[in-house]
Amino acid sequence: MANIKRIITKKVLQNLNGVDLAVLKEYKVSGVGKTKGDGYWSREVRTVPFTLYVPGEYVTAYSEGLYGHASAVFKKKDWNTSKHGLIYTDSKFLKDIRNTLKNAGIKNYNDIDYSTLTQGNDFVDLSVGGKLLAELVNTGKIKVKL
Repeated sequence: MANIKRIITKKVLQNLNGVDLAVLKEYKVSGVGKTKGDGYWSREVRTVPFTLYVPGEYVTAYSEGLYGHASAVFKKKDWNTSKHGLIYTDSKFLKDIRNTLKNAGIKNYNDIDYSTLTQGNDFVDLSVGGKLLAELVNTGKIKVKL
C-alpha cells in the first residue's frame, strides 16, 4: 500500500500521470439530503436519506493531483426517478452532501460536486477532487494500492 504523501509529490504524480490506483478501502458516510426542486430535471421537494461512498472502484493520479468519483446511494422508495425526475443538479441536495462530510469532520468537504456522469435509478454520481481524496487517504479513511 502506498501512502498518499508519497503519491502526491510532483515527481511521483508525473510518473503516475493517468494511472488508476485500486481502492482497497472506501469511505462510507450516511446522511439525509433534502431537494429544493431547483435542478434541471426535477421540481420535487423531498427528503432523501443517502449513503455516500468515496471514491468508488479507483482513484486516478494525474500530474496535478488525484481525481475520483463518489456515489450518493438512496432507496428507490425515497426517490423514484420515473416519478420525481433526477436529483442531479439540485442545489440543496449537493449542499446536504457537503454538510454530511463537514459534520463527519472532513475539512475539504467542498471538494465534491455533481459529475457529468449524472444519475442512475438509485444513486447520484459525484466528482471528488484531489484535496478531499488526499485528506481521506492521509487520515486512513480510504486506502489505495499502486
